[in-house]
Amino acid sequence: MVSYLPGSALHAAAQAGSAETVLALIEAGLPADIKSSQSQTPLAMFQTIRTQMELTKNMVESMPQLKGMHDQLLSRLSGLSPSQTGWEACEAVLRSAGARKTA
Repeated sequence: MVSYLPGSALHAAAQAGSAETVLALIEAGLPADIKSSQSQTPLAMFQTIRTQMELTKNMVESMPQLKGMHDQLLSRLSGLSPSQTGWEACEAVLRSAGARKTA
């Protein structure tokens, strides 16, 4: 899977929604607040993704002509994006390890 933002293995595991891998990386010594090349922590990365998803949703709602294209894109990406539950589990692991949202 291609990472949304270039970063550490922790960023990639969090983006993939793998709480088990996130926990293993933290237990192996990777800091929960490690920053990507864009200076984002994994929690800040989640906030960026959610903001962009919300903006896209609002844009589609305000411009109905984009709905078909949006739905087509979502169907193509459905196998690549983790479930909301996976992201929430990763966020919980990161927070319990002392991670902060700030970039």
